[in-house]
Amino acid sequence: MGFKTEQDVEKFAEWLKEQIQGMSRHVYASGLFSVEATGHCVWSVPHLVFLGQIWPKDDRSSKYWVISGLDLPTDHFEEGLAATPREALRHFSMKWQLQSSKVAELGEQGGSDGAVSSATDWQRIADGLQSNAEALYTLVERDELWDAEKGAVDNVLAAVGQQGADEPVQ
Repeated sequence: MGFKTEQDVEKFAEWLKEQIQGMSRHVYASGLFSVEATGHCVWSVPHLVFLGQIWPKDDRSSKYWVISGLDLPTDHFEEGLAATPREALRHFSMKWQLQSSKVAELGEQGGSDGAVSSATDWQRIADGLQSNAEALYTLVERDELWDAEKGAVDNVLAAVGQQGADEPVQ
């Protein structure tokens, strides 16, 4: 891998474990599964972006892509909408771009049913979604992150450096 020390590998492994547990909590809270699930990391920028897949333990045909990470919302969609990790990130980017527009419109309308608190800063939420969409798209467009000859983590560490692997995340 591309980590400098064994401690870096251990930190990354702990972070992955936390992300996988969060992925499981997300699918249960979202009502996707009510049974035991299995999942794994598919691609990541260490300590920043996690992309995984999860499915019911006894039904590998019902897979979902799940994304989470530092300053990212945890989100999901059905596996069939993207065949590769790169396509999955592109899908999340486009999804968040569309959601950003809808949230901004909601803010302009003052909430769709009048029951939404006026204290909700819809423009801030829309701007956050837009910013995350743009950040993901930047990753999607960097060809060096997707070299099939290397592993995903090695690609990322080579392209973006070690900052996620050996420095504390602020």
